[in-house]
Amino acid sequence: MARPRDGGWPINIVLIGAHPDDCEIKAGGTCAKWNEAGFNVHVVSMTTGDAGHHELEAQTLEARRRAEAAEAAKVIGATSLVLDHHDGELQPTLEVRAEVIGLIRRLQADVVITHRPNDYHPDHRYTSQAVQDAAYMVTVPHVTPAEPVLRKNPVFFYFMDHFEKPVPFDADVAVSVDDTMAAKWKMLDAMESQIYEWLAWLERTWGPRFLPAAKKGRKALKRWYGKTAAAAVRYAELFEISEYGHQPNEEELREIFPFLPPDKGRRKHGKKNAKTEHRSHNFSVGIDERFNRCAKKCQRARRAMGQGEFRQPRRGLRSEAAAEHGTPSSRLQYKPPLNGLFETCGEGSERHLPIRAYSSMRCARGSLNSSPVWES
Repeated sequence: MARPRDGGWPINIVLIGAHPDDCEIKAGGTCAKWNEAGFNVHVVSMTTGDAGHHELEAQTLEARRRAEAAEAAKVIGATSLVLDHHDGELQPTLEVRAEVIGLIRRLQADVVITHRPNDYHPDHRYTSQAVQDAAYMVTVPHVTPAEPVLRKNPVFFYFMDHFEKPVPFDADVAVSVDDTMAAKWKMLDAMESQIYEWLAWLERTWGPRFLPAAKKGRKALKRWYGKTAAAAVRYAELFEISEYGHQPNEEELREIFPFLPPDKGRRKHGKKNAKTEHRSHNFSVGIDERFNRCAKKCQRARRAMGQGEFRQPRRGLRSEAAAEHGTPSSRLQYKPPLNGLFETCGEGSERHLPIRAYSSMRCARGSLNSSPVWES
């Protein structure tokens, strides 16, 4: 049973895969660790998996895979939920989105983990799409009002994959699962129709498919475990933070993954975590500070084009309207020196104007809601 969402303990982990066995293969070892830490672990399959066999017909296979998923979850004390969509037929419709929104709310999820949107299997892609579409909507009361709204957006993660285009997987968190691989193997052993029949027939071999993850995530392992301990890790499970949902800092990541070793003077943030911190910080920066950044960019651009110095707005003064409405003075008092971008730059010079300079000038002229500008 999921706990009331009161900020207490334990944390609710919801893994949403496309088929029974997806979550177990991608994160079974970490699920075992979460269960040992006292977390609530919910393993969800969007489809019944009724097409994943070379011999069994759909109805027989569905019943078998539901039973296998329940048995695998029992190994680590998790709960299993298999939804009613047919294998290979999942679509990211409004109905499916509402189903995922209701599911995340009902389970009071603190953490949601799913596939990345670029994947070989359409069910994987559309599961990811449905979860991404639900990521913000779980906090909107009038969307799927039958389930109580979440007052805080969960943290969304992606499972590891090996696909490189359009962007490769970039691990934010790497978990050593050497000590829980026995539990993971036992979970997979319960899924006979897949591990010993379907995948063995499809791939004609069952090689050491879990070994590459530690190699792929070596950099992230060093970040969290240190160089010496990371080198000794044989099996690992990797997770990437989705840009949708709550953006966790390192303290929150350590609360989600309490089995990571304590930071003993190592660098606090890896490359991606630092980026996450920066991303979270941007939303809390005031408009005046944002304006300063854009003014400096515009100033550099004008110097590069021989246009002279950029005239800074007066600071510290507020009109009566600003005082009444709480509007930053820069938005009311600033008069841009650019009377039309291309006219100021000179005839024919627009083709030489750098895109970043153009974005900064546009922003300085009042378009303060264009978020790419702040990170360009």
